[in-house]
Amino acid sequence: MLFRLKDYRIQRSFRHLSSADFKGKSDDATVLRRYNIVGPSPHSHRTSKQSDLLDSKKQKTLSTLVWEHGYCLVELVELVRGQTQYDRRPKKALCPQHYGVLLKGYRHQRLLQSMADEGILPRWHSSVTHQCRPPPSHHSKNRHLAAVAVSIRKGHDAGQYLVLDEDIASLWPHVLVSPFRAVPKKDVGPSIEVRLIHDLSFPKGRSTNDASDKTSFPNAKYTAVAAVVRRIGECARRHPGVRICIAKGGVNGVFRHLMLASKTVCWMGGRLPEQHALIIDMSAPFGWSGSSPFYSAFGGAI
Repeated sequence: MLFRLKDYRIQRSFRHLSSADFKGKSDDATVLRRYNIVGPSPHSHRTSKQSDLLDSKKQKTLSTLVWEHGYCLVELVELVRGQTQYDRRPKKALCPQHYGVLLKGYRHQRLLQSMADEGILPRWHSSVTHQCRPPPSHHSKNRHLAAVAVSIRKGHDAGQYLVLDEDIASLWPHVLVSPFRAVPKKDVGPSIEVRLIHDLSFPKGRSTNDASDKTSFPNAKYTAVAAVVRRIGECARRHPGVRICIAKGGVNGVFRHLMLASKTVCWMGGRLPEQHALIIDMSAPFGWSGSSPFYSAFGGAI
């Protein structure tokens, strides 16, 4: 695995960056100063300026490690996620050492241990081919640009997205860029918030989804809607006259826990040219054909 001994202290710095708790006077700041990198201020995430929706200081900090210090994509991803040669977990909240007992007998036990240890690692039909030019943006993204930027910023702060200078794509021709699409949410105006979809099926025939080896995905078992109906009926019989409600929750946050292996994220590139940004999705994104099967395997263990 690619790892630099100097990365350990830098990773401590980026944990502060991710939690908006970066202190310029800390020992961690000394590490970044060693590379002549100026990190963001402690409250940079609170800016409301349209021109800095993506946290340009953090974007510049990460990009400098690429431009001036030769970090490749795998190294940068592992740096940001705190992966070391001693702890390869991309999501520190997951503890695979407990899965042998907690998930004993579960058919996807080994898969979940692997996902927690290294991240999702599917197979691919081919290697990423160089794009002469990135695909055009969806009109929906252009119409709701501010809301799209806010969504990406949230993902950036949460550790879902890696946001870098757009020109870095010229150094990484192995990154496949796919367009983003904005879908309106119920009860929320699209000028305020949208559901961001990474259109990994475009362009047809040369997309991330086309290259994904579906045979490497876990077999998903989906609960039919009839099961929900039966549950409602059961509750009504047990508690006559009581109003039956269904708890509703978004899966967007759940998907962020399913991290991709560092050598897989090259398939999940995107662009926000209006902000001069290259976006790398480090989790199993909406729009990828493998997200639902892997999420199903994960959810089945809960």
